[in-house]
Amino acid sequence: MPFTVKDALHYKRSDRQKREIHEREYLNYISNLHQQQQKSYNSNLYYLSINHYKEIERSRLRNTVEKQNQFNRIYRENSLILDRLRKASQQPIVDNKNYIYEKNLEIFNTKRSQQRNHEYKRISDDNQVLLQRINNIQGNLITKEQCDRDWKRNVSIMKKTCSYPENIDRFITKSNKTEHHSCPYSKMNSTLSHKRHSTIKSPTEITAAPLALLLDES
Repeated sequence: MPFTVKDALHYKRSDRQKREIHEREYLNYISNLHQQQQKSYNSNLYYLSINHYKEIERSRLRNTVEKQNQFNRIYRENSLILDRLRKASQQPIVDNKNYIYEKNLEIFNTKRSQQRNHEYKRISDDNQVLLQRINNIQGNLITKEQCDRDWKRNVSIMKKTCSYPENIDRFITKSNKTEHHSCPYSKMNSTLSHKRHSTIKSPTEITAAPLALLLDES
C-alpha cells in the first residue's frame, strides 16, 4: 500500500463506508503526489517507480470491478423485491379470499363425498346381510284351504298310526264344542263393550234397551 488510511472508527465502519474512505484517501494521495511531482520535476528529487505505478493501477482496477459487482448484486436484489411487490399489488384481496374459499369448499366436498361413500357401503352391506337371511329362510305362505287340507291330512295320519282313533275324534269334537260355546259369550262381551262406549259418549240417551238386550241374551 503506498498510503495508509487513518480512521479511528475503522472497525465500526461498514464495507461501503470503508470503500468511500479508501477512495477519498486515495484521491487525496494522488493529488498530493501530482503536486509534489510538479514541484520537484525540475530538481528531480522525488519520483515514483514503474512497479509503484502498476500497483496503483491494479488497485484502481480491483476497486472498479468490486464496485461493479456490488452494484449488480444490489440491482438484482432490488429487481426481485420490485417484482414481488408488483405481483402482490396486482392480486386483489377479493380474489385471494375467493381462492381460500374455493380451497376450503373443495376440502369439504371431498370429506363429504368420503362420508357418503362410507354410508352407502354400510347400507349396501346391511342390505346384503338381510337379503342373505331372507334367502336362507325356508318357508312359504299358505291359504286357509291349504291349512284345512293339511289339518285333515294330519288327523287322518294320526288316526292310522295311533291305537285309539276314537279318542282323537272325541278330542276334536270337544274342542269344536268349546269353540261354539265360547262364541256367544265373546259376541255378548263385544256388544256390551260397544254399548258401554256409546253410553259414555251420550249419557243423556240412557234407556232400558241395554237391560232388555241382556235379558234376551241370558
